[in-house]
Amino acid sequence: MRGVLIGVALVAAACTTSRSSPASLPRAPDYSAREIRQPAIFVRVAGWPDLNDREREALADTYEGALVEAFDARGFPPTDLQRVVPGERFDTRIALARAREVRADSVIVIDLKVSRRDATFCADSRRPFRAITTVWSQGVQVLRVSDGASRVAVAPGEDLDVTELEADCANPRRSQRRDRAEMIASAIQALTQRVLGR
Repeated sequence: MRGVLIGVALVAAACTTSRSSPASLPRAPDYSAREIRQPAIFVRVAGWPDLNDREREALADTYEGALVEAFDARGFPPTDLQRVVPGERFDTRIALARAREVRADSVIVIDLKVSRRDATFCADSRRPFRAITTVWSQGVQVLRVSDGASRVAVAPGEDLDVTELEADCANPRRSQRRDRAEMIASAIQALTQRVLGR
């Protein structure tokens, strides 16, 4: 089920239709997870500046494996999984063509960027604080294969981000740091809940 790394296949297109632009439609009013039965998933992973190439590849593989398991467990087995080269603009037309080849009904494009940065925690509480933490910033777009329409679009940096630091707003000193397995589980849970519902 695991797809092959895409090198040059998913490169920038001269233009894409406005209906598939992530900024044009956060969520279609009539969207339902029932539309998705056998999706084709495309994953673009970037970041992890503190890891070497082998470690980065292994962690990306683990993320993708957990992603497939989560979709399988919810009854939405992917028909295809492709990894997109980081830094390349994504051509939705090529992704849709690939999805039609494998008889998928939906395209799910996932962007994951891992970085270390200064973040604010508990901003709405009485004790907000700042700390350096690892942030897994996720974005997702769901396209309907039949017509290329955008059904869900969440940009990275919005509400699918997961931080390594699990803040304790009552007592910031008791805040805990998640390990990588916990980060992957939290990231996948946030993403699947947005796309597939609870």
